[in-house]
Amino acid sequence: MHGKASRLRDRLGPMNDALIALTAREIGATAITNSPLEFRRLAGKISGLKVTAP
Repeated sequence: MHGKASRLRDRLGPMNDALIALTAREIGATAITNSPLEFRRLAGKISGLKVTAP
């Protein structure tokens, strides 16, 4: 999803976003993020995820 995954940060960013998204979905919360495009991409894979910008 992010970059070429050649650096540690490139590999951890998507994992962190996925964990946040899954947690929000599980507790019924909306993910409020400054990166709504990244989370909307995840929402296509995680049913029930709600995303909005601040």
